[in-house]
Amino acid sequence: MKNKLNHIIEDALIQFYLEADKATIDEMLGHDDIDAAERKKRKKMFANKIRFLSLATVQKERSEKLLEKATTLFKDAISKNLDKPLNVLKGMIQRQELSVQFRSLDRLTEENIKEIIKDANLIEIIEQLEDEAED
Repeated sequence: MKNKLNHIIEDALIQFYLEADKATIDEMLGHDDIDAAERKKRKKMFANKIRFLSLATVQKERSEKLLEKATTLFKDAISKNLDKPLNVLKGMIQRQELSVQFRSLDRLTEENIKEIIKDANLIEIIEQLEDEAED
């Protein structure tokens, strides 16, 4: 709960600073007791932090979208009983030594599929599955 609240606060602060005008940011960062060099250093560090957090957020969203797409493709492959995608999924299950836990592919939920494929190269998997769908 605490982490979620911190995450919400960080997101709100990032959004505020991204939308705030330069004068507002200067006013918030500027203190009378520090010199211009220190102020410039703080501004640069703050800008780098915002840039890093923004990039991390974009990367996380991208990864989540890829995971959703791969999960949907595997779920479709299971329902259509397509050999190649099922073999890919079975191979991933065996490599991760999860075969006892996931014996029946038709009973896999979306969460199960996400758990199996979360550490894999999602772009490569999606390409394989889309190639199979085109064949």
